[in-house]
Amino acid sequence: MVAAPGQTFEVVDVERDGVTNREFKNSPENLRQFFDPARGVDQTFLVYETRNGPLTPSCVKWTLWLRLVHHYG
Repeated sequence: MVAAPGQTFEVVDVERDGVTNREFKNSPENLRQFFDPARGVDQTFLVYETRNGPLTPSCVKWTLWLRLVHHYG
């Protein structure tokens, strides 16, 4: 099973503010950890409609902006 203990997508119970949620044990703690593996890689990282490009500081800002607009309108 993919989410079994010891596997890449292991799921654990985490309690925050008195609420218990099931979360991936090996997930990145923040956006920096999420994007770090792609830094310095000269390949297409992001594709949006007809635009594509590598991971650059401006790309990270643009990606975050798109997520905020999509989430908050």
